[in-house]
Amino acid sequence: AVEEQCKSKETPLSWNKQGEPGPAGVLGFYTVTSERVEPPGTIAELHQLNARCDVGDSVTGGGFRFLGFSEIRNDWSVTDDIVPTSSQPIDGSVGFGEGWGVMAKFGAVPFDLKLEVFAVCADLTP
Repeated sequence: AVEEQCKSKETPLSWNKQGEPGPAGVLGFYTVTSERVEPPGTIAELHQLNARCDVGDSVTGGGFRFLGFSEIRNDWSVTDDIVPTSSQPIDGSVGFGEGWGVMAKFGAVPFDLKLEVFAVCADLTP
């Protein structure tokens, strides 16, 4: 290899240097769940239910579903007495990771009902 001198407006380069490490990328994804079971005849109240990622990780999405029907009645529907009023990401706070939160109003449910909230998390911590 022939070494040449740089001209006045050129900067010398060394191709054998390593830069600073960049930010760690996404190592993978995982899902966390949280659940609340309401027994029959619960008085209508608003409840906040959160599913949280590990501290340092980031929520990428989430949602909720109803599970655990022990009795089915043809004249009753989930929307009559269970009303999800919000389903959205929640910020991390001291000691807690980001996550997904659902605010739901439970009415006079005629059977056991389980509300499950889930958060899909990006694993950012090695």
